[in-house]
Amino acid sequence: MSLSRIAAKGIDLAKSLYSGQVFHWTQHGKGFVGAIDQKPCYLEQCGTQLLVSRYLISEARRYLALDHGIDEIHRTQRFVTRPGSEFCANRFGNALPLF
Repeated sequence: MSLSRIAAKGIDLAKSLYSGQVFHWTQHGKGFVGAIDQKPCYLEQCGTQLLVSRYLISEARRYLALDHGIDEIHRTQRFVTRPGSEFCANRFGNALPLF
């Protein structure tokens, strides 16, 4: 399997994939196997980078919303203060998973 590294500052891959938004990712070794655009994909977090199947780099960036600046996302969020909550509400009141 040929992998590439991509920047992923601010994302927690496991929390993102286990957020309840997607159900087709399975832990495999240190990473996860699943599908993006109906193509098999491997993702693994290495600090602030992700290892991604080489032929799905742009698709993985789009799938994980890595093309959105995490700093900008955090600036526009109003965090829920309920104890134990792993969600935040955006300025429109929609619940979003915390990465």
